[in-house]
Amino acid sequence: MNEREDLLKTVELCERILAKDPANKIMLEKIEASKKKLRLIERRLTDNSEENKQEKSIQQKKKSSGNTEYL
Repeated sequence: MNEREDLLKTVELCERILAKDPANKIMLEKIEASKKKLRLIERRLTDNSEENKQEKSIQQKKKSSGNTEYL
């Protein structure tokens, strides 16, 4: 999460600098690069949470099917 927070701060700082100097190409490039990295991190986090949900669902199904008793 630290990397994500650092990238958010970088984007915020670059945007402030751009507000003062809109022609600053270096800041534009930094913002674009940081936003790309942020999207990748967000995607990874989303993918991981989806995988965890699927695993929990599968485990619950296994538990519920194993608990049935036959008369």
